[in-house]
Formats: sequence, structure tokens, C-alpha cells
Amino acid sequence: MKTKTNRQRFQQIVSVFIKHGIKDGGANPSQIRKAFEELGPTFIKVGQILSTRPDILSPEYIAEFQKLQDNAKRLDEEQVKTIIEKELKIDVNKEFSDFDLKPIASASIAQVHTARLKSGEKVVLKLKRPKIEKTLAQDLHLLKRFTLFIQIIPNLVRTEVIKADEIIEELWEHILKELDFENEARNIEKFRKNNKGFKFIKAPKVYPKYTTKNLVVMEYIDGIKLSDTKLLKEKGYYIDDIIEKLVYNFAHQVLEEGFFHGDPHPGNIIISENKIAFIDFGAMGSIPKEQREGFNQLLHSIVSKDIDKVVKSIIRVGVIKGSINKNKLASDVQVIHDSYLDQPLHDIDVVKAIQDSFDVCLKNNIAIPKNVALLAKAMLTLEGVISELTPNFNAIELMAPYVREQMLKPENIKKEALRQLKGIYDTASAGLKIPQTFLEVLNKLSRNEIKVQMEHTNLERGIKEISKTGNRIVLGLITSSLIMASSIVIVAEAGPSIYGVSAIGLIGYLGAGLMGLVLIFFIIRSGKM
Repeated sequence: MKTKTNRQRFQQIVSVFIKHGIKDGGANPSQIRKAFEELGPTFIKVGQILSTRPDILSPEYIAEFQKLQDNAKRLDEEQVKTIIEKELKIDVNKEFSDFDLKPIASASIAQVHTARLKSGEKVVLKLKRPKIEKTLAQDLHLLKRFTLFIQIIPNLVRTEVIKADEIIEELWEHILKELDFENEARNIEKFRKNNKGFKFIKAPKVYPKYTTKNLVVMEYIDGIKLSDTKLLKEKGYYIDDIIEKLVYNFAHQVLEEGFFHGDPHPGNIIISENKIAFIDFGAMGSIPKEQREGFNQLLHSIVSKDIDKVVKSIIRVGVIKGSINKNKLASDVQVIHDSYLDQPLHDIDVVKAIQDSFDVCLKNNIAIPKNVALLAKAMLTLEGVISELTPNFNAIELMAPYVREQMLKPENIKKEALRQLKGIYDTASAGLKIPQTFLEVLNKLSRNEIKVQMEHTNLERGIKEISKTGNRIVLGLITSSLIMASSIVIVAEAGPSIYGVSAIGLIGYLGAGLMGLVLIFFIIRSGKM
């Protein structure tokens, strides 16, 4: 029965894609988005995740997939109550003084409700849809078996460095994390701990007592959406000040803590009681210490416009997927560097700069680690917020002071000094050996003990080719000489004749013809005309 269900779903996927133009290869991003929406939760979630991967998806598909609507059908009110009571083993009416069974949001994976605890605290309940894992697993299993879909969608994937099956694996890994609400709860607690030093940053309090893999309960944060600039100004907030603090804190999340909010769009940021409050911690990014140091160096190199360090940092941060021509990589980086060299930081198009950087990496067999790709997407999202709310700024310009501040920290200066000292030591050590080696060479030369050994490589083939060419030239010369001599003999009517034509001349023509055919045969066989 299960196989039949899989077959039916597979047929449905195929028919929907064909309906939207995949068969003819003429489908555009808008048609693919509509196909994803028609195919339901899995494909909507896949599209949303892919829209966070500018290293994989082409820009036109990213823009279109960001429009994917995730407004799923609401769960029945009694079903909601049953799910909560089953998960928490409680009576909803006894545990909560007030519970709104009508959701404030309903998506493909989860539904969100508000409630009030007996203690009076207003909370948000996020509960997972029943059997959603089974639905997602079935669709992704089918996609994994038929990755050709990814390859036949026109211009969907912008590189062959990352294979289709790798993309499906990453999608499943991402979805599994998002399905684990205990993981989201841990993310919130870690974020709160990492940012407790920032008085202007807020994250919701989690209630462990009411949290499971399928349900998470957290503090309700009331405030003004970041996008509502009119109301913010009416309440006395300065937009520039909010943006500067937001970007500064984001730089701290990335460069200092290595744990950052992966989707800082206006819907996930609320201004509450003079604080910037982050919500929705399903998509969080992590950067290990070693990788963070490499990324720190990369950002510092970009800000200081040091081309050599940019190249080294890219190799350090990226995932090598094949042979790398460092000269070509350096040349490609130089082109980008020259494009932005004379531009003030506030004039740099951050979106284009990131896309150009990805293009260079992918062209040089360097894949972007998924956590760095998520960071790039977060920066692009942040840049979109900045350009909409404060067009005079950009993300790089606002992050630059923090990057410089990081590099000037005593521990970072110490690390850089140690690296430089090691380089000086290595150079000096090599330099000290040069005079001694040079004297040994001079002594051997004065004693006529210098011997030069030469070894040729792959010259035999070249010699054979030259020999063949020479033979053909000689054969050609003999052939042409025979033709000329035979022509003279025939004109002079020398020797015996056949039907009035010199027999010697005819024999000469015949011999020249045979030689010509032999010459043509060998040339054609060699494949070199």
C-alpha cells in the first residue's frame, strides 16, 4: 500500500511540474513557484530554504521563492486542544487562564496560538502539525530518487560544483532541525545568553515545562514591527539609531559569538520598550571558532582592501571541490577588487558584491559552506532592511567599525603579531642557508666538480612527429618532382610512346599518382590535415 501511495504522489509531482511547463523546458521562476505552492507543504518549505542559498540558486529564483505563501489550512480547534493536552499531559483549562484556539499564524509545519498562564504571563504556543514529518519525509525521499527535476528546471541551480543529491541531503538536514522544537528552545536560550551584555537586545523567555519536540511555549513580546517606521517615529524612535544598533549586534553575533539569527527580516524583529526583540529562532547559523577566524580575516581584508589576504581567506573559508588554479582565482578576485576599489563603503552594492564573490568561488571549484551561505543570506536580508529603512547606509559600512574593533583587540593583535613573526622567522631561516649553499656551489665550480644533468620529458613523441613530418615533406617533394620530370619527358616526346604519348612520362605520372595517394592516406589516418 505504501509503494502505491509513493507512486501516486510521484505521479502527482510529475504532472504538476509538466502542467507548469517543465516538460518543454520553458518554465520560468514564477511558474516553478506556482508548482511548488500547488504541491504543498514540502515544496513550499523546500523553496523557502532554497531562497536562503544564494550560492546554489540563481538570483531570479531566490526573488521568486521568497514570495512563496505558507498559509496552510487551520487545524480544528478541538484538534489543537487535544494535541496540547497529549503533548503536555495537562488539562488546558486548568493550566491556562486564557487560551485562544484561533491561531495568530498558520504555516505548513506549525501553528501559533496565544494564551495566558495562571501566573498572568502572556505566552505564545507554537505546535507542530500532526504527521508532518511523514509527509515531508515521503516527498523528500521521492525527490532524492528523482533529482533530475532539479537539473531540468531551467537556470534553477547556478553551479555544478554542488550536486543535486547533496542539495536534497542538506534540505532534509535543515528541515529535521526545524521540526525539532526543543532545538529551537535551545537556540533561544543560547541567543539570550550570548547577547545578555546588550541592553538594547531582547529575545523571548522559554518555558521548559511546556516545551517538547512538538511544542514550544515562549514569552509573548508586544511591540512595533520594524517595518512600521511611521509608528516608530511617532513613538519617538530614531530609525538610524535602531539600524546602527541592529547591525552592530549582528556583527557581534557573527564575529564574536559565532551564533547568529539566520533570518533577520522585519517580520522577525519587533521594537519593544526601547529594545530590539528577535523572534522565530528556527533558522540559526553557527560558525566554529577556526572558521570564524578565517571569516574575520576575510571581512577585515575586504574592509582594508587587501587583495592577497582576500584570496587566502577565501581558500581558508571555502570547501574545495576540485583542483584550484590560484593564479586564476587571484585574477578573478582582482577583477572584483578593482570594481569596488575606488568606491566609498556606503556606495558598495552589497547584494552584487556577495553574488560576485559567490560566482568567483564557484568558477574556481570552491563551494560555499552551508553556514556561510546562510550568513550571506542573512546579510542580504539585513541589507534589504537597511536599504528600505535607511537608504544612506549599507551593511558593510555599518559593520566596518566592529570589524576594525575586533582586529584591534589585544588577543587578535597578538595572533597577527605571532603570524608575522613566524613568517619573518621562516624567511630569515631560509635566508641564512643561502650564503652557505652559495659558497658550496662556488667551491665545487672552482674544482671543476659541477655536473649538469639534464633530463628530457616526453620528447620521444615530438621527435617521432618531426620524423613523420619530414618523411611526408620528402615524399611530397619526390611526387612533385616526378610530375614535373614526367611533364618534360612527355613534352620532349622522349623514348617509346603509347598512342603518341611518351611511355616514360606515363610511368612517371602513374608513380607520382601512387605516391600522392599514399601521402594523402597517411595524412588522413594521422588525423592532422
